[in-house]
Amino acid sequence: MRLCPSEEQRAFEEGLRRALGQTSSADDEVQWKKLAELGITGLGIAEELGGSGGGPDEIAIVARLLGEAGWRTPFSESVAYVGAVVAGLAGPGHEDLLRGLASGNLRVAPVTDHCASGFTVRREGDGFRLSGGAALVPAGSAADAWLIEARDGAGDRLALWAPRGTAGISAEAVDVVDGSLAADLRFENAWLPAKACLGSGEKAEAVLHAAGALHAVTRLWTAAADVEQLVRLTLDHVRTRQQFGQPLAGFQAIQHRAARMSVLAGEARAAALYAQAEHAASPRRRDRAISSAFVRIAEVGEQVSREAVQLHGAMGFTQECAVSGHFKALFAFRHGGRGLAWHERRLAAILREPGEAGRSLVGGAGAADKSAGGLSLALDPAEQAFVEEVRHFLEGAVDEGIRRGARLTVGVFPEPDVAGPWHRLLFRQGWIAPYLPPSAGGTGWTRLQAHLFEHECAASGAPSLQLQGLRMLAPVLLRYGTTDQIDRYLPAILSGESLWCQGYSEPEAGSDLASLRTRAVLDGDDYVINGAKIWTTQAQFATHMFALVRTSTEGRRQDGISFLLIDMKTFGITVRPIRTIAGEQEINEVFFDNVRVPRANLVGTENGGWECAKYLLDFERGGSTVSGPLRAYFARALAQIGDDSLDARVAATGAALDAIEMGELTGIALSGKGKPGHVETSALKLRMAEVRQQIGAIAAESLGADALRWPAARPLHHQPARDVHQENKLAVVPNHFNDLAYSIFAGSSEIQLSIIAGALGLRGGRQ
Repeated sequence: MRLCPSEEQRAFEEGLRRALGQTSSADDEVQWKKLAELGITGLGIAEELGGSGGGPDEIAIVARLLGEAGWRTPFSESVAYVGAVVAGLAGPGHEDLLRGLASGNLRVAPVTDHCASGFTVRREGDGFRLSGGAALVPAGSAADAWLIEARDGAGDRLALWAPRGTAGISAEAVDVVDGSLAADLRFENAWLPAKACLGSGEKAEAVLHAAGALHAVTRLWTAAADVEQLVRLTLDHVRTRQQFGQPLAGFQAIQHRAARMSVLAGEARAAALYAQAEHAASPRRRDRAISSAFVRIAEVGEQVSREAVQLHGAMGFTQECAVSGHFKALFAFRHGGRGLAWHERRLAAILREPGEAGRSLVGGAGAADKSAGGLSLALDPAEQAFVEEVRHFLEGAVDEGIRRGARLTVGVFPEPDVAGPWHRLLFRQGWIAPYLPPSAGGTGWTRLQAHLFEHECAASGAPSLQLQGLRMLAPVLLRYGTTDQIDRYLPAILSGESLWCQGYSEPEAGSDLASLRTRAVLDGDDYVINGAKIWTTQAQFATHMFALVRTSTEGRRQDGISFLLIDMKTFGITVRPIRTIAGEQEINEVFFDNVRVPRANLVGTENGGWECAKYLLDFERGGSTVSGPLRAYFARALAQIGDDSLDARVAATGAALDAIEMGELTGIALSGKGKPGHVETSALKLRMAEVRQQIGAIAAESLGADALRWPAARPLHHQPARDVHQENKLAVVPNHFNDLAYSIFAGSSEIQLSIIAGALGLRGGRQ
């Protein structure tokens, strides 16, 4: 997997950004001449033919920087598409075309099949006869020639070169909403000689497809850059614009809206990177990536551009405001080319293919060969061998009983009779703790291997694990615990002998956790605890609890909190079940009545529990891969949908999920074995909850009136077995209801937005 630019590419990017910043003119001719001077018009063309060398990665960098700068030159059309076609098809005698393109003196606009309206090409004598029209050909009005993508009467693919001035070809200039120029072309019995055909047949088909993919990638990157610029402009505005005596950024409603814009801009960038990494992959992978990225960027662009105008107020509604150019560019992107509806249909059709919705984006058949250079989602042989090893193990380990329990789990975590056997299997295999160091019983895997492992487990139908001990407490013990605490508790966490619950929330302390009131008073060698915890997941099964308790009322509220380990069999603990809206008994209220806990169970320092809690939250919110379980959930939802009436929502959800995974993979590529930071984990938790809720809603709607059937008896996997399809249908609506919890637990979505807003410098003021 290669998702990071090289040092040379970073230097190229910085140099070009500086050069573009030195040109303030908005005139198309001035901008195009500047690109020619910089050698940008010759990218992808060999240096011996006057070109600048480089390849798709450099072309993608330019497209993004042009989007940042707001330049609307025909770079994508002339360089990414026409240059690639001519370089791929031209033979002896076409050197002048390549030199003209490289110098920028020859501008050529592509006429692709989606532009054509009643357009026909037939072979006639030693040439071709053209009739019909092509609407809104990008950059067509200023073109010196047109490169026409067509099929003849026999269905053979053709790439035809038509110079301006050819008899029977007329071009009427059209102003486009984003400020660029296009043309409506008419072909009135126009004739082109045989030499006008640069290529035909299978070779032309392959070259045109490859060039079309590169052209799509450049459009995606430019649009993603427009999104990022709208976010930048909006953040600058709300930080400085004064209203009611303070900056707009002082209002929580503004903070949250701006933070969401920033998160969505990250997904647009991830989507464009996905398309770039797959543009040279197999046709099915390439088509999925391009349509997925188009759908995601179009949706994000619509949301972000509207928010940018709204948060700028009346200024954002003016042509003079910089927001307007990016707003219109994203509108043109959404409606240009084949358009959003076409990509939604294509993506939904691909996602319905067996195994497609649930597969990880990385590795697998058809990924672009990394040895050819460029970004790629292909795996190294050792990494692919690791995947095969995991699959081999899963084939023998995940039996139908385990799989059925996982399918019929409605709560966040499976019940112990489902998760327990799976936990013990992984422990015996030595794979129970991918995120712990080997010295603590971990696997020693890289973050990529852990990502691949979780995807394969989810795809196999394996249940999720109860994570309070493994993913939350274990890292805290390793950082803050004593040697005795680690030796006493960690082995049982790893083996599954102990089952932990989390004692954080209280009746008066939910999102505002620092206001907790459960008291722990030191009495000799014990803390005596009185109070209550609530929403405690699986407390009815837990052998132990890690809890935050108040040990002091002095100073800041956070400074008087301690982190304790509690045996749930201790006298004075009462567990009261709470039935959820989904019909499950997964959460509980836990009461403490003079419960004595040994002082030796204090983790860290007395009154230092807040530091432990913050450290734990990073693992709770982003300590594992979220895209694997989401993909498995999405695949099950698609299996319930029998027609194409929900295709637009299927495509939108699938594209969002692809962007989330691509964001995870990019984080892995950038940070190696490190864990993500606060902002990344908050954004991931926020979007995981939202996409999961989208998936559940689609599945529930697909049931029609059957959504009203309510399985009252729980847990579902304890009920008599029946047809798998019918069993799955029974779990759909309870799961849909349970999905509401994902935007509440582990810090509500509003809390995550506040964290992100703080990192963006949006703080203080009225709420």
